[in-house]
Amino acid sequence: MRWSPLALLLSCCNSPAPSAEVPPSAPTAPTPDDAASPPLEWKEVAPATRPAGDVFADNDGLWRCNDALCQHLAWSGGARREQPLPCADAASFAASQAGTHVAQVCGDQLKIVALATGATVTRALPFAEPDDLIVDDDGVVTATHEHSVARVTAREVLGPFALRLPADAITPAESADLYPARGPWLAYTHGAYAHELAWRATSSGPAEVTLGGGALWNGDQMWVSLMTNGYVRMTETGPVPVAGRIGGGLPGHGLLLETAPWGADGLIAQYEDAALLVDREFVTRRQIQLPNAPGDYGSVGSDPSGTRLYFVHTDGRISVASL
Repeated sequence: MRWSPLALLLSCCNSPAPSAEVPPSAPTAPTPDDAASPPLEWKEVAPATRPAGDVFADNDGLWRCNDALCQHLAWSGGARREQPLPCADAASFAASQAGTHVAQVCGDQLKIVALATGATVTRALPFAEPDDLIVDDDGVVTATHEHSVARVTAREVLGPFALRLPADAITPAESADLYPARGPWLAYTHGAYAHELAWRATSSGPAEVTLGGGALWNGDQMWVSLMTNGYVRMTETGPVPVAGRIGGGLPGHGLLLETAPWGADGLIAQYEDAALLVDREFVTRRQIQLPNAPGDYGSVGSDPSGTRLYFVHTDGRISVASL
């Protein structure tokens, strides 16, 4: 059986012990009304292109960014406008969830661009070579490098902060991977399974939080797939159990490939040729068929409102649909 890394993680985190032989967890079934929803009408709005670039949505359409240029596409198709970027050979690139900002690493500088106006903020890099970075919709960048995290705003740099990382569950001699986060969260680990950690931003520096499983995200909202079974939503006062679940497989539609934000507070669980739209309680609101051909897994995303979906095929074509 072929397992995706995410499907294996969710299977591990919802069974007594990690094992690639454990069948995928069953997903929450759609309600009768959801099951009766008509199929989506997918429309292709952008042709194939290589490379496909970075594709993300705002409320008015889609952005496709390649090299030193971002092109804005209307939901109905066709380019609306273009936004030049500071450099064509960026070492790292990130886009904010609602499509308001992008960040580039250009040489030894960090460039943060407001897409609506083209206004650019230039800051010194907190690390010579960030391993990963993200930018939020206010233009705040969080970056990681090895065991450290830093946050960069238009006015200041917070950090770098050195963190104690747990061991990787598969290769204990190595540390789990460290990824940046948004809002009240600074960073989190992946690969430590039951020993995953995250860090909250506080006035005195990062505050370590034990997760007990793998993190799933929509913006700064985190859910955890617990190794002890079940899912929780992380709040300021601690973890809160959710009513539903996301399965590592969807009968007839293959394994879970990835999750992506759906609107303001839900998730898209993408399987090989279908997806589930789940709310903040992980209750399935709708099951949809994706427009991909067999073996063309691509990736699915949502606009900020959660009323439109887009699908980026592996050849760079983009299809859109309204819910």
